[in-house]
Amino acid sequence: MNLIQRIQRFFNFTASQPESWFVEWVRGGSNTDSGVTVNGRTTMQYAPWWYGVNKICGHLAQLPVDLCEKTGPETNRKIENHPSHWLINSQPNEAMTPSVFREVIQHHALLWGNGRAAIYRNNRMEPDELIPLAPDRTQSVIVNGEKWHIHTSETNQITKFRDNEVLHICGFGYDGIQGYSLIEFARNSIGLGLAAEKHMNALWRSGNRAA
Repeated sequence: MNLIQRIQRFFNFTASQPESWFVEWVRGGSNTDSGVTVNGRTTMQYAPWWYGVNKICGHLAQLPVDLCEKTGPETNRKIENHPSHWLINSQPNEAMTPSVFREVIQHHALLWGNGRAAIYRNNRMEPDELIPLAPDRTQSVIVNGEKWHIHTSETNQITKFRDNEVLHICGFGYDGIQGYSLIEFARNSIGLGLAAEKHMNALWRSGNRAA
């Protein structure tokens, strides 16, 4: 069974009627009304967009994160001796500092509507590492009443994670399972900005000036 067949089998759609997210994934982006392709990479080429995303993610990454245990209907207490507290505040994984990790996850949640990180555990089944999952290659679905996160690697290897194996920051959405992609919903606005920028650059390069 090849990759397409495995995806079709799991998500229950056919090649003749693919889901819209699958079409976008295959194309690597979509042409907007302006004719400019907008995806996770091209949006960051638009300076105002870059500035806003960088400011939001950078500032939020510096905020403290507390691990709390619910002790009553309206009361909580901080827990500092739990492995999860160490991961979030000291070392989420060997490659990232806490602020970099939070900035990455916030970036994913802000633009794709979902920030996800796989939770890897040690021999004592304690959370030991948090590894971000690419937002454009991960989907959250309900199968037989259970929430799963499906990740497709760059080598087309599919990995299925149960919900308790993933840290999921879900943005605004319609079903509570996964959030809307801001890139998808705002692609015409972003494309217009990129197209206007490209048009004006072409005018200046050719020696013309806008009236």
